[in-house]
Amino acid sequence: MILELENLGFNFGYKQILKDVSFSVPEGAIVSLVGPNGSGKTTLLRCIVGALRHGRGRILVDGQPLAKAGFSDFAKRIGYVPQIEGNGFPVTVFDAVLLGRKPYISWNPSQRDLEVVSETLMLLGLDEFALREMNELSGGEKQKVLIARAIANEPHLLVLDEPTSSLDLKHQVETLDLVSSLSQDRHISVIMAMHDLNLATMYSDRLVMLKEGCVMGDAPPSELLTAAIIRSLYGVDVSVSKGKGTLHVYLNHPCKACKGYPR
Repeated sequence: MILELENLGFNFGYKQILKDVSFSVPEGAIVSLVGPNGSGKTTLLRCIVGALRHGRGRILVDGQPLAKAGFSDFAKRIGYVPQIEGNGFPVTVFDAVLLGRKPYISWNPSQRDLEVVSETLMLLGLDEFALREMNELSGGEKQKVLIARAIANEPHLLVLDEPTSSLDLKHQVETLDLVSSLSQDRHISVIMAMHDLNLATMYSDRLVMLKEGCVMGDAPPSELLTAAIIRSLYGVDVSVSKGKGTLHVYLNHPCKACKGYPR
């Protein structure tokens, strides 16, 4: 699936959150949204999945306006992974993943729905947790269940909102390895909001930088991640180096003794 945004705008009341946002997500590519808190990343993702209705601009799916494509059809082609949810009401892992089949279920789940859920649980190594309640899982396990729910929808596009938030380093890497494998093996397009620039660089084909609801940059990580651009985006002093073909961003901590930043 090719996703294109053309001059997308969104307001909360009189406050403009998104301002003429334009970029595309090629088929099978991973695009990460980066930017400070309040820059509009989550709002943008919610507009894409239809949780919010954008006021201006267009969302195109394979060249067709989303309004003409029909959102019910689009819902069968998109998998949405929100930020890790609270405990909520008790539900088993199997039933949580089955919710990903909602666009296909008219009343009762079909045999095909049950088979897809079982296959997805096995693919993600969650089959042993199938009858456990979500409330009993760790943060990393819950995140894998949310991704499984999205994958059970058999999507062409994955939309992930901070998929590594609240996870330890091991689970961050496991989660992004999983997303990368799914994108490559199934040619799934991915758009995700990320805070960690180093992880975004390692796992993304392109970065889209947002600041105050505007696109500040849209390019491969190697072109966007410079100390000057990061300083302009976040207002912090950093160093950027390249090792083993990957960029690394380092925060320059203030030096109290010299009352400045070490060079």
